[in-house]
Amino acid sequence: MKASWIKIVLAMLCLCLAQATFSEEQMSNGAIVTKFINEDILKNIHIKVLYKLDDVLKQLGKIKGETLEKAKIDYEGMKGSFVRKIEYQRFYAIIYKLANGHELFGYIELKPELKYSTFNYGTPLQQSIALSGSSINKWNERKYSIYGTYQEDWSANVTVDVDQDNRIRKVVINIGDI
Repeated sequence: MKASWIKIVLAMLCLCLAQATFSEEQMSNGAIVTKFINEDILKNIHIKVLYKLDDVLKQLGKIKGETLEKAKIDYEGMKGSFVRKIEYQRFYAIIYKLANGHELFGYIELKPELKYSTFNYGTPLQQSIALSGSSINKWNERKYSIYGTYQEDWSANVTVDVDQDNRIRKVVINIGDI
């Protein structure tokens, strides 16, 4: 009887350890980015395709304003010299204006003056993610991309530019292959 009781206690201990390990995995960089995109920035926004630009812009919410800014665009051979910066309540949608007259959804840029659940401007990046953790690409000393998913099946990432003190100075969200 004692041996059975010990086996039960050991099994329960193993189950607790497995749950603790699973909880740690949920807090990986990829999980942080996935949660941030799906539950904070794009909560209740369900984008089906990115090539129907008008539909995407409507799904992102009510447009507060728009500016046209000079930019050098060279995306997979497509060139342009302007972006449309469309303002929403919590972010900007950046639209590439191509030389051939077409427009292409670029990315979402967070507003620096707002507070988010994570990735807040002016805070050290390591407060948001583990710099040596998984799902992260360090482009150079000032730029990182952290990979996750959007709506469970879209690839997505948060790309962060930092200053010399590793404080966040720009945050963009890329969805899909754009």
